[in-house]
Amino acid sequence: MEEGRTLPAVQRAYLYIVALVAIHMVVLAVANLLRVGAEITMNAPSGGFTGLPFVFNDFNRARDLYREQASLAIALLAVGGPAWWLSFRAADRAAHRDVAARASAIRSFYLHLVIFVTALLVFGYGQRTLTLFLQWTFVGALPGILLEPAWSARAAGAAAMVLSAAGALLYHVRVSLADRRATLIGGRAAEVRHLALYGLAVIGLLFAAFSTGFTLQGLWDRVIADAIAPQSGPTFGSPGGPTRDENLVAQLIGQIPPILSGVALWLGTWLPLQRGLRQPTADGGVERRSVIRKLAIYFIVGLSAIVVLVSTTFGAAAVIQRLLGDPYQDQTTSLVRDLGFPISFTIIFAPLWLFHRRAVEAEAARESELARAAAIRRSYTYVVAAFGLAMTAIGTAGTVGVLGSQLLGMNAHPKGETATYLALVLVGLPAWGFHWWQAQRRLDEAERRAPQRRAYLYLAVLGGAIGLLVFGSAALYRLLNAALAADFPLSTWHDIWHFTVDAAVAGTVFAFHLRVIRADRGVTAATPVAEAAPAVFTYVVRVPAPNAPAARARLAAALPEAQVTPADAASGEGDGGPSIAAIAGTVIGALLLVFLVASFALPFFFSPQSAPPPPRIAMATKPIWVANFAEPSTFTTTGGASVDTRAGYLVLTFKEAGRATITFPEFTPPFMAVALIGDPPESDGTLIWRVRTAGDRSIAVRLNTSTDYIELVYEDLASGITEVLGHPARIPATNGGPIEVAVLVRTPIYSVFANGQELINVADDRVTATSTPLSLSASGTTGAIVLLELRVHEAP
Repeated sequence: MEEGRTLPAVQRAYLYIVALVAIHMVVLAVANLLRVGAEITMNAPSGGFTGLPFVFNDFNRARDLYREQASLAIALLAVGGPAWWLSFRAADRAAHRDVAARASAIRSFYLHLVIFVTALLVFGYGQRTLTLFLQWTFVGALPGILLEPAWSARAAGAAAMVLSAAGALLYHVRVSLADRRATLIGGRAAEVRHLALYGLAVIGLLFAAFSTGFTLQGLWDRVIADAIAPQSGPTFGSPGGPTRDENLVAQLIGQIPPILSGVALWLGTWLPLQRGLRQPTADGGVERRSVIRKLAIYFIVGLSAIVVLVSTTFGAAAVIQRLLGDPYQDQTTSLVRDLGFPISFTIIFAPLWLFHRRAVEAEAARESELARAAAIRRSYTYVVAAFGLAMTAIGTAGTVGVLGSQLLGMNAHPKGETATYLALVLVGLPAWGFHWWQAQRRLDEAERRAPQRRAYLYLAVLGGAIGLLVFGSAALYRLLNAALAADFPLSTWHDIWHFTVDAAVAGTVFAFHLRVIRADRGVTAATPVAEAAPAVFTYVVRVPAPNAPAARARLAAALPEAQVTPADAASGEGDGGPSIAAIAGTVIGALLLVFLVASFALPFFFSPQSAPPPPRIAMATKPIWVANFAEPSTFTTTGGASVDTRAGYLVLTFKEAGRATITFPEFTPPFMAVALIGDPPESDGTLIWRVRTAGDRSIAVRLNTSTDYIELVYEDLASGITEVLGHPARIPATNGGPIEVAVLVRTPIYSVFANGQELINVADDRVTATSTPLSLSASGTTGAIVLLELRVHEAP
């Protein structure tokens, strides 16, 4: 190769792509050679090929496995090592000869993709190494807590990957710093670097924040909640197993590595980036103008705000639920314990929110252009306002709907649901009101024309319009359906009320924001639009000069009206805005971060709190009778219904319209009958369980598989009358599990329980036989109803 030759862009891209693949081959090879050596030295079983666990997954041939893994690692090193050395050496020499090649986007892409991947390898495998070591040091002696088999070999294997990846990481960080010292890195090359480094900073910060939140919650539950309101319910665990304190120690040990590694990753990237902002140089200007930096800060501010608002909502709901009548403490939980999650996560994410909110304000103050400063402020204000508006609308619709259910006498909403609606209003309304007040306080023509304000307003109008159409149509459908059937039961009015309230709230949001849009249009239309500024074009001009000030002076003399800004010679972008590559990379990075956060955070926020299963009814009383489903003579079926008892329980299947009836022995009150009923999805059937019968008259429990309600009814087959006793009740959630229905028969008083909660208590003396048989009848068209268990106990 000639000494002064400049490599074409295609050839440079080829060399960097080969180097990119080869360096990862080298990292895997070195890590696995060290791991195999450690496992052989420790005489431990193989833990799989690090980085490629699917290559060798037959662990029954230990000696062959070592040989095959070592052979693959040596082959990767023998091929990847020379390939990386030759390709990167050629590309690096060309970059040292040509400044434009050294500041090119393809070189930055190679360097910072390697830095991003190897940093994550050090981050992940470092956590595993530290976790195994801490577990052996502090948890290994605790009874009942098992360590991972051959933990020392597993730790050595993870440490081998840390050493291998750290070597590649340090080398490429050194090359990146050398490039920045040699020339100005701007344009797309700078965007790629910012995408990698700010992505690492966000990942580290969120890992540390969420891990710290879970740690504080564990400490709160064990130290504070147990001291103030200890659990009185049963505890689970085998004799001689770990105590709750020992389980807490194991949990804390498991959270320390994510916290430490997350903080290290965040500080290791954030602090150098912050130092670069303060430099009064062209490189500092590139850092301050970074679009990726602003997106990273906005992402953290938005996520922190959402977590704080959600945590505050959970806390307020827990308090309101007790004010509505739920006990302060029961067997499984208490108010103090329910406040553990909101307090722990608010303590962590509220400072993050405030810190990065100040960073947003600092970004706005640092901007030399007032328009860009206002855009930064508006983005934050309207995003939080939109989230607060959604919380307020949902909470208001739910609260008013529950109030109507109470007035109609059909309030089957649990107190926890009602408390959540009220909490959404109490938290969301101030959040929306404060930020909307801030926006209105600064209202001028520029604010009215701002795209951030218009995006918020049109999004609110769109959401309100869709809600109005959907819920209005649903209310009208229920009204017309009942009118055509000439039947207006209370349940229909209940549904119409809820749909009407939802439509009214959506319509209010729609009308309010539509009015604001019209007011903005009226002001902006009356004000003449300023004459459009002349278009600005960006060119890359190469000026020979002894130094940068001299070059700037020559340009100013030749083009006095031109704005001279140092630009990246390779990208030709200057201050023209974010490139397509930056936008695409930012979107991909944001999706990866959202997936990462969702994997760890959303299961906790949106799944029910773990707790012991609901208490079983009447387990403390003496059982009188337990059903034996293997007696086919007691079953009768018609139509498309069939009965199957081969699995040890009763399955009533419907392939088309049909009916099945089952009769059981007679019992004399008082007694408690308990049934465990399974409700497979996609089933459509009605179960009628008669607990008291006298001739054609009976008292029965009616359960429809397509709804969440249970009823106690009086039947008179002779006259065809079916009367609902009391009010229909919503069945408490079982998270997909079976429903335990119990009926306490103390003639003339009947009490119905579902999953341990008393839902119905009525008195009716129209069925007064001394002893009557229990019976079940089920009708349906599709699916199945499963009776897992049926028993009768003495009345408690």
